Amino acid sequence: MIGFWAGAGLTLQSALRSKAMKLAFIGPIYGGVGPVDVPKDAPPMFNVIAADDFLFRGQFGVVKSSFDAGRSVEFHLLQNGGHGFGLGYPGSTASGWFPAFMCWLGVSGFLAGKANALAALARRASRSGYEVRSRTFCKAAGAQQSRSCSSDHLRHHPSLMRLQAA
Repeated sequence: MIGFWAGAGLTLQSALRSKAMKLAFIGPIYGGVGPVDVPKDAPPMFNVIAADDFLFRGQFGVVKSSFDAGRSVEFHLLQNGGHGFGLGYPGSTASGWFPAFMCWLGVSGFLAGKANALAALARRASRSGYEVRSRTFCKAAGAQQSRSCSSDHLRHHPSLMRLQAA
């Protein structure tokens, strides 16, 4: 389960408090990072936030809480991106978190087949100065469009991933 901002809090609390919900992993993206009580059976966590996000305030509590509970945690503190960076802004370090997330999913065994190949491709792309972009055919516009992925864009259009020089 992955969530952004308020959804990050919901994701984190669902994993930490729900008795019925057994999540494979959690990905709170630019959510609160204060300390929390982490149960011994909490799922692995991928966490990312920008240093210039108003929610960060120099806190690493959620990461330390997970580490102290003996749970797997991957944490990325981005130099910039502010709050609400989605899948990233061109020209900011926030553009690199999604390939890192895909890599983490693959290395952690959460991807199989083609999805794992996409994760490997995203890793290679980010190391080579490329970024993952979406290509969609927008029926309303009647033309093919190519632009950086954003959560809003991916919600409203079916997408195929491709690589384009950054």
